[in-house]
Amino acid sequence: MSASRPSLPAPDGQALDRSDLLSASGFGAALLSMIEASTVATLDATAETMAALVEQMQQIALALQARDPVGIRRRTGLFGRLLGRDMEAQLQAEQLAGQLGVLLVRADALATHLQAMAIGAEDLAAQATDSALAIDDWVAAGSQAQGSADDAWCAALSRRLDHLRRMASVQRMQVAQSRIVQAQTHELLERYRRIRDILLPAWRQQAVSEAAAQLPATLQDMQRTQDEITTEVAAMQARLR
Repeated sequence: MSASRPSLPAPDGQALDRSDLLSASGFGAALLSMIEASTVATLDATAETMAALVEQMQQIALALQARDPVGIRRRTGLFGRLLGRDMEAQLQAEQLAGQLGVLLVRADALATHLQAMAIGAEDLAAQATDSALAIDDWVAAGSQAQGSADDAWCAALSRRLDHLRRMASVQRMQVAQSRIVQAQTHELLERYRRIRDILLPAWRQQAVSEAAAQLPATLQDMQRTQDEITTEVAAMQARLR
């Protein structure tokens, strides 16, 4: 549910006193102060949470490879095998496999947090849109009060209005950035749910019986599912670039 947003102050033409230079240089200060104070969501925090979720899913994908040392050697490559990286990857995969339940709990918590942050990004975009429109109203009111006089007071007001226009542009840029982050967040969560709800249960079902896992067809099914999980995690990582 979206959080309620505070109503922004309407333009106050009475605040413009031609005998007071500060009234021109500080025009709209109350509005800008409220806009700054009401900014509650941070896009940086959302990006950090997305990166943390992707890292967690990479560890889960590696944990699933513990049963597939041949695949680890293949993915490591000849040069990596010469450096012993396949052995390091195998050891890490085996360690992570023993922590798979913990990794999933952490991933679930990050996904839940990211879902809440996506709602916050939506609120931030709506809030920034309101702020830009409110600043536009103050610029219009200030421009009307400015008139055609050419004195220090009008020059100060002109500079102030230019500043307000820049701040409106900043708010509109924030809207665009919020939309981008929202799209990235939704895509990551969709890929996460596909891994969590479809691919991972399928892999577990295929691996549930050690005896059945020795059947070529079952091994192929496990490998295909594992490859799909790896592909999904790689796509999640690429989305952050």
